[in-house]
Amino acid sequence: RRHHERALECVAQRGHLACPRVRRIASLPQSETGRSAERLYHDHVMGESGVRSSNTLANLGWIALSVGCLGVDYLLGPFIQFPIVYLVPVSLAAWNRSWTLSLVLAIVLPLCRLYFITLWDPPWTFLESAVNAGIRIIVLTSFAWLIHRTAVQTRRLASDVTMLAGLLPVCRRCRRIRS
Repeated sequence: RRHHERALECVAQRGHLACPRVRRIASLPQSETGRSAERLYHDHVMGESGVRSSNTLANLGWIALSVGCLGVDYLLGPFIQFPIVYLVPVSLAAWNRSWTLSLVLAIVLPLCRLYFITLWDPPWTFLESAVNAGIRIIVLTSFAWLIHRTAVQTRRLASDVTMLAGLLPVCRRCRRIRS
């Protein structure tokens, strides 16, 4: 209860009560929120509560990078298979809070490669290519999920360290905690 009240004072001092979501969170008692008000406030300000990224320029960059990877893949032909380059746009999108975009890329990129196989007429069957595309989709989505979870955990740990660094008095000279 004391932490809840202290967090509300912190919110009021920083002037974020103008935001309707913070006002709604601040009006709920801690027992109803299930989390401390300080954590909810921090999640709202830092964007760690699963809020979609509004950075459309970065999303367009990942899409352009994906198109570039597809272009290089098409130019290399069916015999030089280098689908590991698909990991680059998928992992960048997952790391930068674009979870849905990374999933879309993880599914669309192998399907585009499968479409290229129909254009090239390679010596192996379409069924073998479809199985390979399925394996690539599973691997890319798993990788995207792992990158996304790692990014969320890294951001939370960084915010916790920042919050704790503000609470503990640390000597600037020797970097020890002052008593």
